[in-house]
Amino acid sequence: MIGGCYQLGSWESQPDPSMAVRIMARAVELCPSLTTPGNGGVPGKTGIEALSIIRHGVGLRPTRAAGPRVEFEMIQGLPVVHSYGHGGGTLFLTVTEICSNLLRNSGIPKLMGKLQ
Repeated sequence: MIGGCYQLGSWESQPDPSMAVRIMARAVELCPSLTTPGNGGVPGKTGIEALSIIRHGVGLRPTRAAGPRVEFEMIQGLPVVHSYGHGGGTLFLTVTEICSNLLRNSGIPKLMGKLQ
């Protein structure tokens, strides 16, 4: 994966070819070795044409105006960790660690073995 973008309010599920070209051009400018055959580049090609593209994709990651929600709550006797609204700006492992800590600190000993 070489790039991504954040477009507030856009729910388009198809890749934008113009955006893809700009992302690829910046990636090649920052790291020209992406285009060398030894790194997966296409022999005999230069610039973005030398990139070996498997696919373009779109990931819709909603955000919340108030910021992400990450908190613990008991609902009908069941532990629930709310974790949403992060958009693409929060690292998954960090959020996973926060959620695990919320459950660990909740005093629910039955879950401890499953979270370690």
